[in-house]
Amino acid sequence: MKNFLFTGLRARLILFVLIIMLPVLGLVVYHGIEGRNTGRIEALDKARRLARNASMLYQHTILETRQILFTLSQMSQFHRQDSAACSKIFAELLKQTESYSGFAAAKPNGEVFASAPTITKPVSFADRPWFQHLVQTRGFVIGKYTK
Repeated sequence: MKNFLFTGLRARLILFVLIIMLPVLGLVVYHGIEGRNTGRIEALDKARRLARNASMLYQHTILETRQILFTLSQMSQFHRQDSAACSKIFAELLKQTESYSGFAAAKPNGEVFASAPTITKPVSFADRPWFQHLVQTRGFVIGKYTK
């Protein structure tokens, strides 16, 4: 009989502890779910801010590029296709800008006549899709990223 009473008391104590711990466990699970949801929302907000900042930087770079190209298009050295003078202008421009890794000017047939850094071998852009699109539209064209 004592064994039965001891087992019953043990069972009641375990049940009592479980009943006390159940709300605590519920709170832990609830806070875990809330923390995960809060973290997810914060991560999404951060991703949106980063995407918005990247988009604004991209738009700024496009605007800056348009301004540079317009300015260069007004210079007589480029109308005359003066290779030495244009390469010198490109070299100075490259020193002043951080967003660009190089500049090149091409004739209507695609042959590069000036660049910075200097291109030593003959290069033609005539086969590039962006150049063909440029010739067709005679407007501002953005090509794909190349390595």
